[in-house]
Amino acid sequence: MSEKEVLIIRGQGDGQDGWSPDIVVGVDFGMTYTGVAYSSAPEWLPPKTIQRWPGKLPGELSNKVPTCIEYDEESGNVKNWGFLCDPEDKSCKVKEFFKLHLAPQYHDDYPGCPTRLEAQCWFRDYIQCIYRHIVSHFVSTIPQFVSRHVEFLFSVPTTWKDVRMVEETRKILKQVVCSKTPMHRVSIGLTEAEAAAVYAGNEHYHVRNAF
Repeated sequence: MSEKEVLIIRGQGDGQDGWSPDIVVGVDFGMTYTGVAYSSAPEWLPPKTIQRWPGKLPGELSNKVPTCIEYDEESGNVKNWGFLCDPEDKSCKVKEFFKLHLAPQYHDDYPGCPTRLEAQCWFRDYIQCIYRHIVSHFVSTIPQFVSRHVEFLFSVPTTWKDVRMVEETRKILKQVVCSKTPMHRVSIGLTEAEAAAVYAGNEHYHVRNAF
């Protein structure tokens, strides 16, 4: 995730139920690559980008991970994701470029193109993999992570103007994130264009700043 794509930049502040984040994680789900960055209370320093991913050597760093997921063709189960996907494995099918198909207004005349329901399933499974990796990364790098409140803030494309679609996406994200622990919450925050505007303005936001 490049600096201009970092989406954190703020926490939700104290909610009506007294819940406020100790860590805010920005997830930029992209067509070809996905990036993740985070910041922590109380300093809310400029975001750190996760650079270590499954499938890369210990010394290899990458600001983003491929937006692709691999399924076993016989069982239909998820086999790999990101850098671990192997297009040469004939026993599996790699799904990629499915972000476009999440939009109800998108139309593809290509034979065999995925349905929106299929794209939503791939999206859910991919986000599940991303979420597990983020949690694993934090468990090994942040003391007492399991006791921290974590807000996962996802970007949405500027073209997603259908409120129903955004709510459907929010529901999928909540199924992945919020069903695991009450310590984690999910938000759909800035659009990609708004995130770029925030970066261009060179603003520094704190936990009690709200957009």
